[in-house]
Amino acid sequence: MSGIMPGILKTDRLGYDGKGQHHVNTVAELQVAFNECNCDCVLEKRANLLYEISVVVARNQTGVRVSPAVTNEHENGILVRSLWRKDGINHEMENRAQECAVKMAESLDMYGVLAVEFFVTSEGLLFNEMAPRPHNSFHASIEAAYTSQFEQHIRAVCGLPFGNSSFHTSFEMKNLLGNIPEDDLEKYLKDPYARLHLYGKNEERPGRKLGHVTRLYP
Repeated sequence: MSGIMPGILKTDRLGYDGKGQHHVNTVAELQVAFNECNCDCVLEKRANLLYEISVVVARNQTGVRVSPAVTNEHENGILVRSLWRKDGINHEMENRAQECAVKMAESLDMYGVLAVEFFVTSEGLLFNEMAPRPHNSFHASIEAAYTSQFEQHIRAVCGLPFGNSSFHTSFEMKNLLGNIPEDDLEKYLKDPYARLHLYGKNEERPGRKLGHVTRLYP
């Protein structure tokens, strides 16, 4: 057990956006955290992370189409920003991530889109998680890709030809979390290169995703 320390104890349910996670450095801290969780957990060794990337792969009955990789930034375990710039990501890492994502989609024999996240470490790629659906880190594909992840998903499940999943414009996608100041909304609306999306959620809570804004860099 001590060989896994320092580690992160994660609950086996509702462990998203930093929830259900406890950073532990000793076996004693692990015992306290486990008692607080009061459910089944997973203990992961803490990795030396440089940054995170994600890719989306679409699969239908005849083949696959994979997206470029985007870089993700987090605060307190919550995705706050996703970025893409031409030649902004190590191509070796991107190719490896795309290959792994395709193998996962094929192994699962799934149709539609699959989002896969990877940690980039000094030792290479480390698989983080997958989501069999359109993913928050690729919401900017609505404006910045030739074919958005949402359209690509429909094309895949309906057996239609794939669209071009490449990005045509550099972008920064920012999640709008918790209470959104009205001044910020006005700023986004005045920016000719920004696209504001609000999700219509009635309840505002700290860290809750209430929308996002995509800023294009043509």
